[in-house]
Amino acid sequence: MALSRIFHWGPILTVSLICYIFYWTLYVMSIGWPWNTTNGLVHHILFLTNVACIIVNYLHAMYHGPGYVPLEWTPKKPKDQKCLQFCSACNGFKSPRAHHCRSCGRCVMKMDHHCPWINNCVGHENHATFTRFVFHAPLGCGYACYFQLYFLYKLAFDNVFAREMYYFVRNMNATFQLFMSIGLSVGVTLSVSVLLFYQLRSILRNRTMVEDWILDKAEWRHKNEDLPPFLYPYDLGWKQNCMQVFLLSWYARGDGITWTVRDGCNQYTLTMEQLVQKRRKKERSQPYRCKTQYNGAFCPIRHGLWCCCTFPNVFESRLPIDGGDIVFVSRKSTRWAYGEKISGASVPAPAPGTSRPAGPKGWFPLKCAEPLHKDE
Repeated sequence: MALSRIFHWGPILTVSLICYIFYWTLYVMSIGWPWNTTNGLVHHILFLTNVACIIVNYLHAMYHGPGYVPLEWTPKKPKDQKCLQFCSACNGFKSPRAHHCRSCGRCVMKMDHHCPWINNCVGHENHATFTRFVFHAPLGCGYACYFQLYFLYKLAFDNVFAREMYYFVRNMNATFQLFMSIGLSVGVTLSVSVLLFYQLRSILRNRTMVEDWILDKAEWRHKNEDLPPFLYPYDLGWKQNCMQVFLLSWYARGDGITWTVRDGCNQYTLTMEQLVQKRRKKERSQPYRCKTQYNGAFCPIRHGLWCCCTFPNVFESRLPIDGGDIVFVSRKSTRWAYGEKISGASVPAPAPGTSRPAGPKGWFPLKCAEPLHKDE
């Protein structure tokens, strides 16, 4: 399990970037700011400390994980089951703030998103260490970029570096790799800083990316149905919100099942809103009958070049279909549709308390199916 977690394109690329930038930064620092000087010693300690923080927080976020709802979990009070969603994959109920991740195959506590760079979800138990990782990564890369650019300036204008300048002029491979390291440092600094901004905003509002979508739909629904404004239950003020995530220990606050809520709300305020949204979504979904087979490929060239060029969300699953399958479509783009298969060989048994079979979900080419008429 440990090896499979890191032998994935996301962690392999991340670790490779860290090692590459680390090597070239240490190289230029050892020439321009050697260990045996006061400034050099201070800069080496600061840089190496930051790299250690990057590695430790990265490994913790990846291997410790977000925390998962126990399989076949049910609330202590049977009457609370009507306030929760049932997960057919985990054969249990989803606890408040939990969502099922298809990549991890489990219901994740306070799921924010599935991050391919750590090959794991960001959630309740690793939210703090993931945020520390995306804080130290741009800080370290910005530090590296500064030293590498300053080293190039010294090469060009400082006669003390004449020997090193001669080496880089003669060795084009080293010159190319140094410029590549600078470019990668700038790219990582800018891109991960954007991710850091969204993580800090999420923590300050105590709202995950998934809950952002739920809240947007809740506010729209309450406004259009002339209902009182929806009160988000987990916003306790920015100080308390931060204390929900950042602690002095490596362990997260609470059990990931029960949450502190604001006045006027209860543990199931958001989950009951989700149930209403799911019900409305099913009411709006349109049945389609599949007329041609689709094998679930990400780039189905047999269904047309434009279908390959306009594929939907990369991180959402694809839905293999066969002729005659019935799919309830809830989302559509120009050439793709997202739906739940309710008839076919791969559809499992109905989930408890549902009126319709809980089938597999995903995207498929829109040209492979056609809408069912009312009389059908």
